[in-house]
Amino acid sequence: MKYSCKDNKISFEDNGDIYNCRSHIPQSDLNEDDYGLLFLGSPYFKAESDFYKVNLNRGKDKNRLGWIIPINLLCNTDDNYLSNLSESSASLLDYANVAFRKLLTFCIKNNLLEEFDFEITDILSESIILFVYKQDSLSISEVDYIIPSLYNSGFYTFDNPLSVNFGDLYCSKLMEREFKEAKENGSLVNVNLKLIHEKYYYMSFLKHLYTDILRTNRNPFFRYISLYQVIEILMSFAFDDIYFSTISNYNLGTYSKNELREKLQDCSKEKELISRIYDNIKQSSPYYNDFTEAVELLFTSMGKEIRKLKKFQDYMYALRNAIIHDMRNLLNYSDQMTDIVDCYEKLIFILLQECELDKNDKKGLFVIDKELTAKNNKKKMVRVYNSI
Repeated sequence: MKYSCKDNKISFEDNGDIYNCRSHIPQSDLNEDDYGLLFLGSPYFKAESDFYKVNLNRGKDKNRLGWIIPINLLCNTDDNYLSNLSESSASLLDYANVAFRKLLTFCIKNNLLEEFDFEITDILSESIILFVYKQDSLSISEVDYIIPSLYNSGFYTFDNPLSVNFGDLYCSKLMEREFKEAKENGSLVNVNLKLIHEKYYYMSFLKHLYTDILRTNRNPFFRYISLYQVIEILMSFAFDDIYFSTISNYNLGTYSKNELREKLQDCSKEKELISRIYDNIKQSSPYYNDFTEAVELLFTSMGKEIRKLKKFQDYMYALRNAIIHDMRNLLNYSDQMTDIVDCYEKLIFILLQECELDKNDKKGLFVIDKELTAKNNKKKMVRVYNSI
């Protein structure tokens, strides 16, 4: 599709009809095919001035990725304001023009054009935020893996902005306060994103969690259990981690069969698995302390025993059990639970960034039986592999 900017309009032709969309954004030489577009929404960033340069951290490298631009900026008619933006934020308006063109392409593909002369907000909600990114820096196949990071930065993602009620977006009091403070003290300049670890790439649950569940559900008990599913997933990794280590020690002769049996029984215990998840995490973030203090205050208010709770994971697991087994009493503390869960969602994101467990190959579950000959062990191994 060819678009031309003239007389404060973007003009284009579709099926022989000429359309004009109002725009004071100057024409850009950027090729829209080189860029991707994500639709975002946010309860924290609603102003026309909430535009941010986006970087992507890949390990130790930080690459310029694109811009987050509110749709309202595309409708600004103050040429002096836009000119000043161009001088202070180089490339912002270039990306804004690309965003405009890609928006129009979206409208054409979805048969949304009903008038020949229109404004983009006649068709799409003025609450939409646009994320325009370079596809040579972030491939289409990787887009899903920045969704948790976008959420942690205050943005929800949508596949289809036409079906979203932007007034229903969940607003975390904790994040709202932190973003407000960051704006006021000038520390919020760029949005820095991270990909989740490649070992989570196959988990469609994570995308569902950060695009649907956390966006649409305000019940703190449901939100906690939903976030805790990440722990459940990592517990399966932890089991494999302990299991493989135990099997290896057995094959090396470190453990006897009885010791092997005892170790495997121990590694199936939930507390043991949770401890393995957090073995290599420093827990240096202040959110850990905030969480434990809040849960301790909650349990004290409820008259629950806290003497045996020593570490963050103890408090986390105890709260999970309280929701499962004592919901009838917890319902009286919904406000406290909401504050706790707002903190907990930050800790789950940190966990996804720092956890070092691996998704192991299940073929490694084969155990050498030292009472069998090498030939019979090989036959047994083939049977095990073929059954997986």
